Amino acid sequence: MASNSNEHELITKEFLETQKKFEQINERRRILVAQESENQMVSKELDLLESDAVIYKLVGSVMVKQSLDDAKSTVSKRLEYITSEIESVNKSFESLQSKLVEKSNQVSYNHYLLITFLINPKSTIQLQKLQKV
Repeated sequence: MASNSNEHELITKEFLETQKKFEQINERRRILVAQESENQMVSKELDLLESDAVIYKLVGSVMVKQSLDDAKSTVSKRLEYITSEIESVNKSFESLQSKLVEKSNQVSYNHYLLITFLINPKSTIQLQKLQKV
């Protein structure tokens, strides 16, 4: 029974670690999507400006004059980077999501086995047979 309890604790710990990673990657994805939306709005605003418009970029605590083409280029590159990061995070998200489901199933199954054993302590043989399945 001790090894089964230890195994259950290990599987539960793995599940909780996977869940924590999943939450972190989900938060990262949420931040990236917000950044993407913000930069898309900036890009649309820049598209509305005339070619001779004066644009300032905040660098630290100083406003620096910047050409419209430079500003558009900077925002475009930033959007490309954010999009690639979102794709990468989505792959990790999907992988962790399936791993989380797998770990959840393992926890549920081990929980079932432990309850079965606790209800009928003489069922060690049955428990071992179930684990082999």
